[in-house]
Amino acid sequence: MNTRICRTAWASILLFFMACGLSPLRAEESSLAVILSLSGSVELHSKATPQSRKKASLMRLLYAGDRLLLADTAEVTVKFLSDGRREKAKGKGEVTITAQGCKSKGPTLQKGEGLVKLTALRDKQSVGDQLGTRLERDGGKELMLAATLNPSFSWKGEGGEVLLSLFQGPFIFGAQETLIWKKRITGNAYVYPKEAPPLEWGQRYYWKVLPVPMRPDEVIKSEEFRTAKNLAVARQLTLVRDRVANAIKAHDIDSLTEMVTLFMDNECYNEALPPLKELEALRPEDPAVHYLLAIAYNKLGEHILFKQEKEKVKEHAGNDDTYKFVEQ
Repeated sequence: MNTRICRTAWASILLFFMACGLSPLRAEESSLAVILSLSGSVELHSKATPQSRKKASLMRLLYAGDRLLLADTAEVTVKFLSDGRREKAKGKGEVTITAQGCKSKGPTLQKGEGLVKLTALRDKQSVGDQLGTRLERDGGKELMLAATLNPSFSWKGEGGEVLLSLFQGPFIFGAQETLIWKKRITGNAYVYPKEAPPLEWGQRYYWKVLPVPMRPDEVIKSEEFRTAKNLAVARQLTLVRDRVANAIKAHDIDSLTEMVTLFMDNECYNEALPPLKELEALRPEDPAVHYLLAIAYNKLGEHILFKQEKEKVKEHAGNDDTYKFVEQ
């Protein structure tokens, strides 16, 4: 009886993975690398679906045993997520992804340093061959992501005395508020002090600025924000945010792809748009770029732009089922 139950349970699990387009192995596995740039003909042979051949594209997650097949003049740069290094393969042949790095049969390999380790991406469970997203019907609001536990606040006003208060989030209209800290200050900006009650990573907060003396129902400014998942991600975001403008100016595809991957993984959709638009200009026929633009526009409530990018995905992806949209 127990054996029959176990067999039935495993059959149900396998059916679930098949329905989601996943293999059981891939569903438990973490990605090892991500494609940063490529030129020429580069095909991806996924270990999870060995009979399938797909045209490689930017920001594609790679797993142990995945193979990249390069034509004569092809090049591909991948980023390994464990230590952040980049490896560039050039020339005809085959490259296999392993935990130790690229294993080449033909192409020459060149190693280099990347911008960041992309810790958040590595910690995320894989989604098999599907990049995957669930489309929000009520998109349009994105919380600012603070890469520090001492965020700064600013507001418009005459610079007089105000009451600045910080509360535990999320903000729910009409709900009882949990006050963390408050202080009377003079001016239009303030940095949360180190001696105040400490904030935590991966949390939501909101702050209010009220006039002094207080007047009923008058709020100068109120805003909700979130802190980065952890200190490592905060450091990655701080480093990348300072380099976006230079990467766009230099048309640096490798760095732009790293930035987009980090921003999208941390739901910083507004920040992802400038490097994504530059990638679109550099690789207008890459379906992954249009796919992530569609996701960003959907999350930001830009429904017309979302539909335009969704059509571009269909145009450039062809029969590749990697780029799926799951309507809620």
